[in-house]
Amino acid sequence: MKEQRIGKLLVKVMKIRKDSEDGHGLLNWRLPGAWSRSAGDFAMRCYEIIKKRPMRSTPGPLTIAQVNDMLDRLSQTTGE
Repeated sequence: MKEQRIGKLLVKVMKIRKDSEDGHGLLNWRLPGAWSRSAGDFAMRCYEIIKKRPMRSTPGPLTIAQVNDMLDRLSQTTGE
């Protein structure tokens, strides 16, 4: 998947407003801005935005093998 597509999916899945600072940062990850350190570095931009949000504090029910299987299937899809 291309970075732009992943950014759009993250905005949608994490319910980030597109016109917010974080939404703009994910959708325009190549541009400098509030994240000047991560301009052009998609992984760092994602990290900086996602780390501010609450995460699960207990492990989920999935195994690593199940997650890997889901990621493999996700990489083979053509639509959203």
